[in-house]
Amino acid sequence: MELIRSATTGDDATRRRPDLRAAAAGALTALAGWFVVVIVVLLGALAVPRASAGIGDALGSGSLLWLVLGGARLHLGEGTLALTPLLGPLLLVLLARAGARRGLADDADAVEQASWLAGYAGVGVLTALLGLLSPAGPVLVSLVLPVLAVPALGLLLAQGAPSRVGELWDRAPVSVRRGLLPGAKGAALLLGLGSLLVVVATLVHIGRVTHIHAELETGLLGGLALV
Repeated sequence: MELIRSATTGDDATRRRPDLRAAAAGALTALAGWFVVVIVVLLGALAVPRASAGIGDALGSGSLLWLVLGGARLHLGEGTLALTPLLGPLLLVLLARAGARRGLADDADAVEQASWLAGYAGVGVLTALLGLLSPAGPVLVSLVLPVLAVPALGLLLAQGAPSRVGELWDRAPVSVRRGLLPGAKGAALLLGLGSLLVVVATLVHIGRVTHIHAELETGLLGGLALV
């Protein structure tokens, strides 16, 4: 009993290190988003009658799709696919924010925050390697967005800006502080109007949309994945 107690105590002391716990929380946050995307792609690949991709291709494609949703770009032959659904980064940032709130204490120090970010980024790097199983491949420079920028923004929303950032903001010129927020609101308004136009155009041409779905023979799950 003493041996078991001492071993358990030692394990707990190691397992409950704040930095390791924070890194594990960051990794689990990234895995949660990756898992949902990969499951949808796998179900679509298995359900579509015309699909010829294997498990490896579907796993790689799902991993690349998770990166694309965060802003990554893909190599397709001699070209580059630059497509970022706006809802993708928003959902990933919200997921990162929720993961940071659950995995970190309110008074987490810089080491714990950096560990959480490193755990998330580590899963992102592994996901990029899994993406090599598909015919496409990620553009290395663009991986900064889904691997670092998305979790950093979620961490910022969950923990607030460091005191150093607040000091720099207070020292910024008045014109910068007055212009940044209206500029961001204007950009958000333009994005909202553009998204509304896309929805309207889709509804106007809904017949062509359904025709494409019918020609592809996607089935229910494949159609949902395509949407």
